[in-house]
Amino acid sequence: MRRFLLHASIVLTACNQPESAKPTAIRLDPYPSKTAIVIASSEDPIGVTGSGIVIARLSPVGPDTGYRLFDSTGQSLGPSAVPAIGIWLAGDDGVLHTLAPQALGITSVNHDGTAGPTYSLKEPGILRGISKDSADLMRPAIDGFTVVRVALDGSGQRVVVDAKGPKLQDLFGVKNGVFRDQGALPSSTTTADRIIIGNGQKYRIQIYSAKGEFISEFGRTLPATHPTERQIETELSQIAQSQKLSGQYLAMVRKQLAAAPQAFFTAAQGFRVDGAGRLWVVGYEADSAFADVFRDTTFVSRFSLPCPSFDGQWDLKGDWLAIGCGDRDPGKPAGEVQLYRISSR
Repeated sequence: MRRFLLHASIVLTACNQPESAKPTAIRLDPYPSKTAIVIASSEDPIGVTGSGIVIARLSPVGPDTGYRLFDSTGQSLGPSAVPAIGIWLAGDDGVLHTLAPQALGITSVNHDGTAGPTYSLKEPGILRGISKDSADLMRPAIDGFTVVRVALDGSGQRVVVDAKGPKLQDLFGVKNGVFRDQGALPSSTTTADRIIIGNGQKYRIQIYSAKGEFISEFGRTLPATHPTERQIETELSQIAQSQKLSGQYLAMVRKQLAAAPQAFFTAAQGFRVDGAGRLWVVGYEADSAFADVFRDTTFVSRFSLPCPSFDGQWDLKGDWLAIGCGDRDPGKPAGEVQLYRISSR
C-alpha cells in the first residue's frame, strides 16, 4: 500500500502568457500527513472542504455508512451520519452534500460527522453544484440532458442549460436527437454564475452563464490515448462478474477495449474552480492522473500526479485538491486518498 505521506513538491510556472504579463507560478504540494487515509476502493466518491477536511469510504460494509471524515493530517474525525450515492460537494460553510437514497433528496454532513440539513427533490438528478439557496442537478435523457437549478426551500426550479441547444449538440455530436459519440457522457459542474460542460473524449469545454447564455468554448488538442492493461483488466473483470461469458467472447471484448480511445477526463466528477477562480480538469494520464489548470479559457499548467489505478474520483475546494488512488497491486481493491495544497507565488 502506498503511503499518504509524500515529500516532493510539484511546482510549475505558466509560460504561455503574453510577455508583458508577469508569469504566475502555481504550486501543488503533496500535503504531509501523519496517517494514510486508506479507502475501500479508488472507485468510491470522495470529497474535500475548503479547510482540507476529507470524506471517504473506508469499508464497503459495516455498522455505519462506511464513510468517515478526516482532517488534513489524516486523523479521523469520526464516521459520517449519512450515506452517499453520488459525489460529495462542499459548500462555502464546510458542510458536505450528497444525494440521498433513491436520489429524491439532498443530504448533508457537518465537519464533525453529524447530519446536516436534508432537502427534498421532486425529480431525481445528478448533483453538480450547491450554494446557500439552491442546488444544480444534471438530468440525463434519451435525447440529451438538462441542467436544472432547484431552490432548496422547495419554491421551484428552472432549466438553465438544455442539450438540445445547437452548441451542445455540436459538442456531443448529436444528430436527429441521438448522441453519435456514445462514449462522451457529459461532464458538468456549476458555480453561482457559471455552468461548465465538457466532452472528455474531445477535451472540449463550454461555459454558460447562470441564465443559460453561451459564453465560450475551449480545450486542448492532444494525441489520442488508449486504456492501459490495468484498466482493460478492470473492465473485463466487471463484465465477467455481471454475466457468464466464454473466453472467446472476452478475448474479443479485450481487443475492442484496447483499440478504443481513452477519454481524457470522465463525467464522474466534472470540473472544479479553485479559490483563485482557476478551472481545474483532472483526468487520466496512463495509469495515473493529470491535473490541468485554466485561467478563463487559457491553459496555464499541467501537473502529472503519481496516482496508481486512478478511477476518476477527485474533488477540489478552495486551495485543497483530493484524489482517490488505488493500490499498485491490481489484485488489491483498496486504495488511499492523496491530498494536495494549491498555492501561487
